[in-house]
Amino acid sequence: MFLCPPNREQKSSVAGSVFPTPVRRLAQVCLLAVGALFSLGAAAQAAYPVKPVRVVVPFAPGGANDLVIRLIGERLQNDLGQPFVVENRPGANGNIAAAGVERATPDGYTLLMGNLGLMVHNHVLYPRPGFDRTNFVPVSCMVETVMALKVPPGSRFQATRDLVAYAKANPGKLNYASVGTGSAIHLGAEMLMNRLGFTAVHIPYNGGGPMIAAVLSGTVDFVVDPLTYGDGKVRALAVLDGRRKAGMPDVPTVEEAGFPAVNANSWIGLFAPRGTPDSVVSTLSSRIEAALKAPAVRETLTKAGLQPCDGGQAQFVQRVRDSEKVWEPLVRSLNIKLD
Repeated sequence: MFLCPPNREQKSSVAGSVFPTPVRRLAQVCLLAVGALFSLGAAAQAAYPVKPVRVVVPFAPGGANDLVIRLIGERLQNDLGQPFVVENRPGANGNIAAAGVERATPDGYTLLMGNLGLMVHNHVLYPRPGFDRTNFVPVSCMVETVMALKVPPGSRFQATRDLVAYAKANPGKLNYASVGTGSAIHLGAEMLMNRLGFTAVHIPYNGGGPMIAAVLSGTVDFVVDPLTYGDGKVRALAVLDGRRKAGMPDVPTVEEAGFPAVNANSWIGLFAPRGTPDSVVSTLSSRIEAALKAPAVRETLTKAGLQPCDGGQAQFVQRVRDSEKVWEPLVRSLNIKLD
């Protein structure tokens, strides 16, 4: 601790003539030392990260969330000099993991991988999700999952208009598959039917494998799921996005097929507990944005059927808000409640 001489003469400066020379010198040294301490403190605050960062993935290993953070985390580790340790914590459709991160110290060393379902859908589907999404700060959007309307390879429907026309003329005759009630695949189909004005019977399956098997066998009439899911085996009729995708340039958008535009895409991004320093959020956002521009990263994500996000933290904040406005009224209208 530094003890500075008191200023007994309010009208004089520390370096003035009131104090003897040795005291003045001590005061000057004191001021320099205090300034140095403030500088060191600021530098220490800016030096993030100084220890490993834990990123909680609310789903089992092997899924899209897991793939994305392991790929980007490796880039962040090389860039920032500290490991980004992935912790998979599945359960309650992501709610358990989110509740745990919500209680973490907001210092940037415990982060959450979140998606549209966890941060938007769950707050309507679950009466008590166990966490408050307003206690999280959107850091960076990482990838977008492009959804498409798909039918079995031997389907009678050659275009979206054929399927819609049949559904309207034969209410209750068509069915569609999903990986579970309240899933993004289920809600994507519901959005499509809502916008295009037809209905079909929902058949939920326990996982993507059984669902695709049902589509391939013709047990179900259609599915709305990620564009490349089952690629080469099922037929895509339309993309639920505003523009065609490079991987399937021959597949039109719903709007190009002659219907109102539909965007049922999902997203995956990084979230931090509210109260995390702005400097930490800015560092993470800028480094993730840079990683997503790397050709090798983009190629890996694209091959996995994922579209790298563009834009920084401000754009992600707006994306989350827009998702709430679009999806919450639709989910409420379905009156689905999960425990």
